[in-house]
Amino acid sequence: MIIKGISTDPVVFREQINQARQHFQLFKWKQHHVHLPNIIVLLGGTGTGKSTLFNALIEEKISVESVRRPTTSGGIAYVHSKYIGSFQESKNAFPFSTDSHIPDNLIPFFGNPKKLTLVSHEQASFLPIVIDSPDVDSVCLENKDHAQKLFLLADIIVFVTSCEKYADHEPLEIINKAKKDGKKIIIVLNKSDDEHLAKSIHEQLMTIVLPPNVQFFPIPRRKEAADSEYQKVVTHLRNHILDLSNDSKKLIKKQDVLLLSKRLNQLISDLQIKIDAETAAYKEIEQILLNAAQTAKDMLMQSPATFDRAYFDACIKPHIKAVYQRYDLLAPVRKWIFETIRKPFFLLSSTHQNQANNLPHPPEMDLTPVLSALAEYQYYVKKHVNAAIFQQHLQARSPELDQKMINQLFQEKMIAINRWLTEQFQTLNQGIPVQKRVGIHALSLIWGTAIVGLEAMSGGGLSPIELALDSVIAPYLTAGATELFVVNELKTIVHNLRNQYMKALHAIIEHQHRAYVNILEILKPETTRPRNGLVLM
Repeated sequence: MIIKGISTDPVVFREQINQARQHFQLFKWKQHHVHLPNIIVLLGGTGTGKSTLFNALIEEKISVESVRRPTTSGGIAYVHSKYIGSFQESKNAFPFSTDSHIPDNLIPFFGNPKKLTLVSHEQASFLPIVIDSPDVDSVCLENKDHAQKLFLLADIIVFVTSCEKYADHEPLEIINKAKKDGKKIIIVLNKSDDEHLAKSIHEQLMTIVLPPNVQFFPIPRRKEAADSEYQKVVTHLRNHILDLSNDSKKLIKKQDVLLLSKRLNQLISDLQIKIDAETAAYKEIEQILLNAAQTAKDMLMQSPATFDRAYFDACIKPHIKAVYQRYDLLAPVRKWIFETIRKPFFLLSSTHQNQANNLPHPPEMDLTPVLSALAEYQYYVKKHVNAAIFQQHLQARSPELDQKMINQLFQEKMIAINRWLTEQFQTLNQGIPVQKRVGIHALSLIWGTAIVGLEAMSGGGLSPIELALDSVIAPYLTAGATELFVVNELKTIVHNLRNQYMKALHAIIEHQHRAYVNILEILKPETTRPRNGLVLM
């Protein structure tokens, strides 16, 4: 899944969403399995002896004990065989990938940071689920992340520290977090041979972080495998864990499910606030882009070069003329008159004019007004959009149009305009009744003779169609001539043509605007809800 964000770093956004998903998945599983024994997780800093204590508590050697750091890479869970199925069923799936083993003749495990290692047993007198974990201050980020997830899984946390490590910041954060979340905590001061030092550390921890009534277990350094003093204290800790687990009402588990539900609701609420902020940022930039497009269009409208008459006539009028000539009702009459009258004046004519059969191509466009308008769009966006992430996407994707693309877009629009003109004159021609056509032809015998005669005498200078177009194009026409050239309809066409021309220029700005909007769409926030069935490890 792509995590989107405009004003928030996607990495931060992704972390918030994943955290909400983790809580949701774990909440669903723990709520469905409230009948299980307490889950006890041993957490602590590097080298505090968690794995050694874990093996001593379960009276099995299934976790590797070593001076190597880090030793344990992933969670190792000691689970009675009758509860193994709760971690493997598909409905309300356990939010960790798992590997299952039996302890007979097994080599001790280092653990897998991507999975929870389940080791089943048959000890009827030991039902709590105990989990060894990676170091919370591990130099390996994957191990630290795994330990954080085991923290969420725990009903009871056995925090293991030592005289050397008790004041370290990262391990103490685990106690602070457990206190804040309302989790049950047991403190173990491992490798403690000095009773007075242990008492002093206990008092300091109580002053700094520990909530009231937290059980504190100073455990001496184990001098040998069968150290009776060490085993005596460990047995005391083991019995305390068993006492906590002998709760038929499952008060600790139910309390943890309730607290997990509250944390989940808070996370979703915080995430919704973030999504709302992202949505507001998206809408703000969306409006800025719309304003930028309108500003660019206004600038284009106000540019004198945009409506330069000479350019407009050179680019557009030949199309009107050529298309009009195709459907000119007077063409047959004028041709006959022209050929009849032209002969006596042939010697006086210095030039001979031929009509082009094909539509002329518009001249190459002066792109200066459009380029200036596009530059104004880009400047407006850079000036008003403060979201660095959106600006980074703009730089990476370069949505600005170059001159070649602008010219290509304009030529495509000119072809469309030409097609539109053709359709307009076809409609106009088809809409004139037969009686009106006859009247037009009759009138042309009188009026056309004079016009064409002038044309012939001047050597092919002004043509009737040229004069007609100059009403936009030609105000000289009489009422009869106005009827003759259907000038009212022609004026409407030319008026609409101007609008078509502006639409063609605006379409270039819209093309760049869409490119910017497409980049914004990539970052559009979507409401993301936790989904069941997600594997977190």
